[in-house]
Amino acid sequence: MATQWNAIAALVSVKLNRDNYLLWSSQLESVMESQELIQFIDGTFPAPSETIVKDGKSEVNPEFTVWKRSDRLALS
Repeated sequence: MATQWNAIAALVSVKLNRDNYLLWSSQLESVMESQELIQFIDGTFPAPSETIVKDGKSEVNPEFTVWKRSDRLALS
């Protein structure tokens, strides 16, 4: 996951400082959209159920595992 984040971070050429928030946020938002991560930030991609019932037993929902990994990437 760190490698993926490093690749995404490399797409943002502006480092945030106290004078450039608008430029930085615009660039970061564009990158997040291009990497299909913006929906984790704006809340339009809600988490699926953590568990599912399969063959009468409760187990971890694989869709939740994928969602959580992407959510953590977006928030890191």
